[in-house]
Amino acid sequence: MHTVKVVAYQPYYLKEGPQHWDAIKQLVSEANLNYLRRFSPNLTEDKILARTIESPLDLERMNPHNWHGSCHGGAQNAAQTGAMRPAPGWAQHRMPIPGLYQTGSTTHPGGSVTGAPGRNAAMVMLKDFGTSIEEVVRKS
Repeated sequence: MHTVKVVAYQPYYLKEGPQHWDAIKQLVSEANLNYLRRFSPNLTEDKILARTIESPLDLERMNPHNWHGSCHGGAQNAAQTGAMRPAPGWAQHRMPIPGLYQTGSTTHPGGSVTGAPGRNAAMVMLKDFGTSIEEVVRKS
């Protein structure tokens, strides 16, 4: 037996608004599955043991970092990179409250499985604490 996860990325915004996903996600899932069956005709209902259908709106509801259904915490374009990520003035992992820091897919360089946002935040924190990541690594 094999487990297959089918992911079909969909837009967050709909003409009727993102809340319309609640009404149509099942229909969109069926349409995607029917399209896939054009290339895999043996993908019949008797072979599907379970389904989980998550719209971009569902992803955002489950985890606020999945802003607009994106695990990257926002767009991956010039308006959301470097000093603009997550917003102008908040790009250095420091928050307006002293001693409060942020990390995750909403911070530079964005989502995916890199660990880079956490490393970047750690470097900022260590600098604020009077040390560096190199010094900490050297001591271990």
